[in-house]
Amino acid sequence: MLLQWPIEIAAGTGRRGIAQNVSVVWQLASVVATFISTCLVGPLATIAFSLVYYDERVRKEAFDLQLMMTTIDAPALQGAPA
Repeated sequence: MLLQWPIEIAAGTGRRGIAQNVSVVWQLASVVATFISTCLVGPLATIAFSLVYYDERVRKEAFDLQLMMTTIDAPALQGAPA
């Protein structure tokens, strides 16, 4: 939106997005701004949702990676024959 609003204001489309005489250059600029903003926001949103998911999992399920790693590094059962 931050990239699209200045272009829409300069093109004269306003908030309704209805333009009577918008040139091809302004339409192309709007499409490019939409593409750039989508490319920037998409990956960041995916990363944010992943971080929120793992944070909630750690808080609610006591999912602790360090604890899991210590159990993997623990020696095998002492009473088992080798």
